[in-house]
Amino acid sequence: MTVAVMKWQEVFQIHRKIRAAYVEEGQLKSMLFSLDRRRKRFNYRKGDTLCFCFYKAAPETAQILSSLRIGANFRVFEKVAPDTWNDLGSHTCIFVGDGKDAANRDSLVIEVRRNSGGHP
Repeated sequence: MTVAVMKWQEVFQIHRKIRAAYVEEGQLKSMLFSLDRRRKRFNYRKGDTLCFCFYKAAPETAQILSSLRIGANFRVFEKVAPDTWNDLGSHTCIFVGDGKDAANRDSLVIEVRRNSGGHP
């Protein structure tokens, strides 16, 4: 897997939001993945699956749910260091539902896997 390393300014030109999800015209376009423990909910990996975790009552969560379905494709950027991001490419949503974050707190969990092709 080839991964492009990017600065935040480059990611922002595509993602257009500081929030975890970028939704345009009701469609989820991209998500930001981070293992940073300063977030309200802690994301995690399960093998080759990325698990995004959200506080259920957050306004952003309702917007994500309204634009997401199993099988949806969108681009994922992973924060790996301050001002350093990896463009992980196109991913497909394989699960959306109640679960636990990496600290075992109730969360909305979105599981995604990388597509073999290019960007959506």
